[in-house]
Amino acid sequence: MRRLKFVSILVLAVLVLSSSMQVVQSQITDVYFAAVYEMEWAPSDESTDGEVWVSIHRSDGTVTDIQVTDTSEDESDPSIAIAPNGNIIVAWEVVGLYYAVYDRWGNIIKMPTVLSSQLLDRDSCVAVTPNNVVFVVWESTRPGDGIDDVAYVTMNVDGENVSPERRISGVEGDISDPTVAASTKNGADNRVVLAWEDFDGENDQVAFTILDSSGNTLVSKRALTDTTEENEDVNAAILPNGNTVIVWEGNWEETSGDDVGYAIIDSSGTPVVPVTFISRPTDIDGPGVAATPSGNIVIVWDEMEGEFGPDDVMFTILDGMGNTVVSITKLADSTSTSRRGHSSSEQVHYAGSLPSSGRPSGCGHSRPSSQ
Repeated sequence: MRRLKFVSILVLAVLVLSSSMQVVQSQITDVYFAAVYEMEWAPSDESTDGEVWVSIHRSDGTVTDIQVTDTSEDESDPSIAIAPNGNIIVAWEVVGLYYAVYDRWGNIIKMPTVLSSQLLDRDSCVAVTPNNVVFVVWESTRPGDGIDDVAYVTMNVDGENVSPERRISGVEGDISDPTVAASTKNGADNRVVLAWEDFDGENDQVAFTILDSSGNTLVSKRALTDTTEENEDVNAAILPNGNTVIVWEGNWEETSGDDVGYAIIDSSGTPVVPVTFISRPTDIDGPGVAATPSGNIVIVWDEMEGEFGPDDVMFTILDGMGNTVVSITKLADSTSTSRRGHSSSEQVHYAGSLPSSGRPSGCGHSRPSSQ
């Protein structure tokens, strides 16, 4: 994809998003991208509770805005994915977890439906495999001992045939912010990679597991890091060659604060590129990642400008072995406002596709595109 189009898509994304990011992508040619976000406004609701909205941006330049919720509760942490047939799946948190499904034109297929009624279940994330299996993962409080672990269900792209709730085995301590990535660049790769912040009894590590589209374990839970420093805000993307890049916010002892950490693993879970830090001079927040059709890696994050300055949106592009393709670049100042006049504190997720390249997409808090 041409650099100009890549940058323009990224600018459109970051002007309205919060700092935490992750990417999912689909194969639709007529949908430019879709965004899901919280907005404290609704035509029939004058309160200040957050509502979930979706905007579908098409390749012909038209935009469809959808108000997904209109309740007295405060919806939060929405996530979005686009299925190969164009269906748009949205999940969010509100006194438990809900989901809904729309077609590519914004028509409702599945009304907002309870996914989990457990009050402490939160941080849902959604992805769709090339063979049309929807995975929704979340942070769940385990019955009995109160420990948070990784739960998930599968369903079809119409939001039907929801599986029983399943849990990742081997999770022995509290977890946070689980994410799920599915391949959007290789139609024969039906795996999903789940990654999360995993408490080992002393520190938060980055852990992952790999499943097939039936939920069978291909790679059991493994820790990617082993450090006395904190790790959080984990995100992942599957590359066209089957490798997976995992990024996170890590407190690295060689820098003055949180840094962008990443590693690349193969389909067996073996590191291809070991744990690496980009080495930023000031605190970063919420890194997100996307894979491009050529196998490059786009990493975007929020970074403090100086000791007391505003946060800027930064990005870099790496090849599949972690070599720099585009050096670290300042993309936007996070004090910018969205087209609805809301600041970058609004949480926005993207999903999308291009006929021959990439698109913003997502589960996390924002989405970059591809080159």
